[in-house]
Amino acid sequence: MRKGQWFCLKVYFSHAGERCQLPPESDPPSGSMTCHWILGGTTRYCIRTCPQGEKPFGVYSWWSCGKSDGKWKSYPQSLPVPQCVGYKEVNTSLPCDVGSIRNSSFGSGCYECPPGTYDKNGACEACAEGTFQDKTGQTDCKACPSGTQSGKGAYKCRLICPPGRYSKDGLGPFCKFCSNGTYQDKPQRTSCLPCPQGTYTLHIGATFCGRSPKITKLEPGDVASVSVGGTVVLKCFSDGEPTPSVYWKYSVNGKGSKTQAPIKDKNGNPIGTQLTIGNADSSDGGSYSCMSANTHGEVTRAAQLTVTKSSVRRETTRKKDQCPAGKFSADGSGPLCRVCPKDTYQDQPGETACKNCEHGTKTLQLAATSAEACGVSPVITSLNSSVDTNSREAVLDCYAYASPTPLVSWHFLEDVPSDFLGIPKLVQLVNSKGQPIGTRMVIRVVTEHNTGRYECTAVNQFGQDKETLDLKVS
Repeated sequence: MRKGQWFCLKVYFSHAGERCQLPPESDPPSGSMTCHWILGGTTRYCIRTCPQGEKPFGVYSWWSCGKSDGKWKSYPQSLPVPQCVGYKEVNTSLPCDVGSIRNSSFGSGCYECPPGTYDKNGACEACAEGTFQDKTGQTDCKACPSGTQSGKGAYKCRLICPPGRYSKDGLGPFCKFCSNGTYQDKPQRTSCLPCPQGTYTLHIGATFCGRSPKITKLEPGDVASVSVGGTVVLKCFSDGEPTPSVYWKYSVNGKGSKTQAPIKDKNGNPIGTQLTIGNADSSDGGSYSCMSANTHGEVTRAAQLTVTKSSVRRETTRKKDQCPAGKFSADGSGPLCRVCPKDTYQDQPGETACKNCEHGTKTLQLAATSAEACGVSPVITSLNSSVDTNSREAVLDCYAYASPTPLVSWHFLEDVPSDFLGIPKLVQLVNSKGQPIGTRMVIRVVTEHNTGRYECTAVNQFGQDKETLDLKVS
C-alpha cells in the first residue's frame, strides 16, 4: 500500500445464532413452539406445544439448531415434527369416533387424522394427488378445483403453472417464465425446453418456438405470360415455423377468373399457394405479390404477368375453405386467408375481420387466436415496508398491475452473506376476489445486516418494471 493511501474493510459479525431464536414455521400452522437453550447455551431445542384438547399426531420429535451454523434440523431426522390434532381419552374396549384412530406407537387414546389425510378403515391415509383435506378428523378428501393440483398428502391445492411457465414442482403461485430461447407447451412442468436449432422465441414465457417465413420459389418465376383466353398458374412456395399462411395479393382488376388453392406435399402438409387465372384478359396483366406470414413475421415477393393475344378460353372453379382462428378474409373463406396483424386477434373461424385488443393492450405476435394474447407490461403501483422490533420481523410489500398476471419477486441488493441475514419468505398478495396483486417478503429473525436497499421486480411476457425500497433495521 502506497503512503497516504486508505482502504476500507467491511467486517461482518456472525448472527448465525440469532437464526436459532425461532424454528421453521409449521405448514399448515399448528400449535406453538416451546423452546430452550441447552448444552451450555450452544443449541436451541424446540418442541411443539398443543392447545388444550389436542396432542401431537406422530412419534415424539423436535427441532434443534446449533449456534455454530444457525441451521434448524428435525430429530429424529427421518421424521417431521408432528402436527397438533384433536385427542380424546377413550377406553380401549370402545371404538374411536369416525375420523379418529388409535396408534400405540405414539400414545393411547384416539387421535383425529391430521390435515392432508383421512380416516380409512381405522388408519389415516394420505390424500391422493389431485385431492386435499384442510381439516382434521375427516373421512374423505376433496377434489382440487379446476386449474389447481396437489401432491400426495396435501392440505391445500395450488395453482398449476400454465404453458410457458414452470416451478420446482410445476405448481404456483411463483411460476417462473421460460427465458428467451426456451419454451414449454404443457402445463405443470418443472423446466422449459430449448428451441430446436434454427428457431427462436418472440418473448419470455413462450409456448412454442418458430422462425419467420421465407419464400423459397416462384413458378414459373418472377416473370410469367399467358395468352388471352388462356389459363396460367402462379405458384408460391414458402416455409417457416409455424406453417405460414401464404396467399397472392394483387391490385389488378382484370376480367379473368382468379382462384387460390393451397399446395401440399406428399404427406398433405401445406407448402405454398397457387393462383390460377382463367380466361385471361389483357386487363389481367400486371404485378402479383406472394405474401407469406406467420407469428414470427411476414415476407413478400412479386411476379410480373404479361397477357398476349389468343382465343383459348378456360374456366376454373373456386373451392372455399373456412379461415381458421387467427386469420380472416373478405368472406371468411379460404384459401385467401390473411393473418391477424399485431394488436388484434380472432378467436373464431370463418371471420371477415380481426378484433382489436382492448384497454391499451397489445399482442406480441401476428395471428393471435384469443383475447388472452393481448396484454400489457407490468407497472409497480406501490411499495411498503415495516419492522416490528418486538417480534423481530420485517415485512416488505410490492403491488403490481399487468396483464397477464406478472411474477413479482424481491431481491436484496446489498453484498451481505446470507448467514448474517434474517430468514426470508415470499407470500403472494391477493385481493378480495382471490386475484394476485403483488408479493410480500417476510423476514423473520431480522438483523441489522438486513438494513439496505431491496428491489422489487414485476415481469411478464410483455416486459418488466423495477422499483427499490430502503429498509432500516436498528
